[in-house]
Amino acid sequence: MMRGLIISVLVLAMVSVCLAAPEPPLVQKPGDWTLDTRYENPVQITLEGAAPQRYWYIILTMTNKSGKDVDFYPSADLVTDTLEVIPAIKGTSAVLFEKIKNRHQGKIPVLQLLENADNKMLQGQDNTLDVVIFWPDFDPNAKM
Repeated sequence: MMRGLIISVLVLAMVSVCLAAPEPPLVQKPGDWTLDTRYENPVQITLEGAAPQRYWYIILTMTNKSGKDVDFYPSADLVTDTLEVIPAIKGTSAVLFEKIKNRHQGKIPVLQLLENADNKMLQGQDNTLDVVIFWPDFDPNAKM
């Protein structure tokens, strides 16, 4: 009888703890901020040379509509459907970056590398940031 009572109390305590656990908010709280972002699927690009090298890139457009300037410390990983995690390339070659800038010249006049983005996102549409992010080629069996 005592054993059954102890088990009941333990189960009740565990249920109480589980019910008291905080749930993640579905809506931001005042003071929280997010950036409005737009991007398209990754695009493949090849850098010709003695040994052609393939890369993938996306262009990410971000606007801070939070009403205040915010700190910004970006990094980007690409995760494939084969669960390979590929960190973005830092120190991208100038030739590769120029090729992308030329490809998107009429559509995106001011394009920069993610790694060169300022660590402060200024608020407002006038401070929209367009950045390009590169990854090395990866598993050909991956479908992203």
